[in-house]
Amino acid sequence: MAVLGGRRPWRRGRSEPSVRVRELAAASPERPTWQAPWPLVTIAAALITAMVGWLLMVGLCLLGWIVVPELGGGEVFRMAAQGWLLAHGIPISLPGAWLSIPPLGLTLIAIVTGLGGCRFAVLHGHAPSEPDERPRRAVRMGCLFALAYVIALLGVRAWVGASAPSTTLAPVVVIVLFLGIGGCARSLHWDPFSRLAERWAWTRAIVPALVAGLCVMIVAGALVLAVSLVSGRTRIETIHDSLSAGVIGGVMLILVQLAWLPNYILWCGSWALGAGVQLGLDTVISPAQSYVGMLPAIPVLGAVPPAGPAPRLGMLCLLSGVVAGAVAAFVVVTSQVRDAASRGRLLGADVGAISGALSGIVTGLVFVLLQVPASGDLGSVRLVDLGARMGALVIMAPSSMGVAGMVTGWLIAWRVARRPDRQALDTAAMSEAVTGRILVTRQRVQPGGAGEEEQSTRVVADKRPPAGGSG
Repeated sequence: MAVLGGRRPWRRGRSEPSVRVRELAAASPERPTWQAPWPLVTIAAALITAMVGWLLMVGLCLLGWIVVPELGGGEVFRMAAQGWLLAHGIPISLPGAWLSIPPLGLTLIAIVTGLGGCRFAVLHGHAPSEPDERPRRAVRMGCLFALAYVIALLGVRAWVGASAPSTTLAPVVVIVLFLGIGGCARSLHWDPFSRLAERWAWTRAIVPALVAGLCVMIVAGALVLAVSLVSGRTRIETIHDSLSAGVIGGVMLILVQLAWLPNYILWCGSWALGAGVQLGLDTVISPAQSYVGMLPAIPVLGAVPPAGPAPRLGMLCLLSGVVAGAVAAFVVVTSQVRDAASRGRLLGADVGAISGALSGIVTGLVFVLLQVPASGDLGSVRLVDLGARMGALVIMAPSSMGVAGMVTGWLIAWRVARRPDRQALDTAAMSEAVTGRILVTRQRVQPGGAGEEEQSTRVVADKRPPAGGSG
C-alpha cells in the first residue's frame, strides 16, 4: 500500500491535535469572572472561610448526636463551635478541666481553606490599576482578612462562653495576619523577597532547605508512630473495645483521634531526636528509657511502650537529626556554590561550613517552634504539659542539626573547590598554548616584537580564571 511522504495518510502524528480539539480550543475563550469592590469580597472570603471550618466540626458532632440522641441541637452546635475554637489554639472547658492541645489536623485544614479564601478575594475583587499597587493591595487585603476572621473568632468565643483565664489571641492574630498577607501576595503574584533574590540568588534556597529538613523529621516521626501503633495494637484494641462505643461511635472516636495526628507525628519526631515525650507528670518516653504512669483510656495512648529500657534498635532514630541537618545544609550550600560560580568565584570551605551550620541550627529551631502549638494540657492536675520535652529539645535539635550541617557544608565546598582547581589549570594551560601560537604569528609578521610578547603574556595572565578563593 502506498505511503505518501514516508507517512500513512490516515494516521496523524502523536503531537498533532485532532480537528475537534483545535475547534474547541478556538471556540472556548477565557470566561470573565464577576468582580466586586475588594473590601467587600475580602470580608466575605474571611467569613466564608470561618463558616467552612465550623461546618466541618458540625458534621463531626452530628455523629455524636446520632450516638447520644439526648443531646439538643443547640448543644451540638455549641460543641462544634468549641472544636473550631480549639483548632485555633483557644482552650475549651471540659468537666472539671481545660483542654488546650490544638488538633493540628483541623488547623491545617483551616490554613488551606484560608489560602483558598485569599485567592477567592483576589480573583473576584477589582484588580489594581497599576502593577506598583500590588504590594499595598496585598497588605491591605491581608489585614482586612485577618480583622474579619479575628472578629468571627471573638464572636464565637463570646457565644460559647469564657475560656481559660490565661488565654490570649495574640498568636492567632499573628498567624492569621501572616496567612492573609501571604495568601493575597501569592495570588497577586507579588514576591516581597524578589529584590533580595536578585542580589543573592541562593537566598531562594532558604525556604526549600527548611522544608526539606523538616520533611525528614516528619518522615522520621511518622515511621516511629507507625512502629509504635503496630507494636501496641493489642493494647489499642483492648482500650477501644472497653469503651463500647458501637459502630458510629467507633468511627467518631477514630476521626477525633485523627484530628490530632500531626501532633502525634511531631511528638514522635521529638522522640527520634532523643529529647523524648512527656505525657503528664509521671510519664516520660525516650529512646533509652520509658517511665509510664497513669494514662486516660484513649485508644491511641495504647501505643505508649511499657515502662523500662527501650530496644537498642531505637537508638538508630537519633540519626534523623543528623540527616535533617545534612539535607538542609546540602540545599543551601549547593545553591551558594552555583551562585558563586555564576559570579566567577569559588565558595570557600569556611563559608560552606558556616552556611551549613546556620541552616541546620535554623531548621532545628523551627522544629522546636512547631512543637509549641502541638503541646498543651488534657486536664488540670496530672495530664499537664503533654508533648515534647521542650527543655531537652531546645538543646538537642539545633545542636545535632547544626553539627551535621556544618560538616556537610564544609565537605561540599571543599570538594567543589578542589574540582575547579584542575579545570582552572587546564584552562590556563590552554590559554598559554593559544597565546604562544599567537605570539609566534606576531613575531613572524613583525620581527623583533619582544615588547609585544611580554605585554600579551601579561594580559593573558591577568585574565586567567582564579584557581581558588572564597566567595
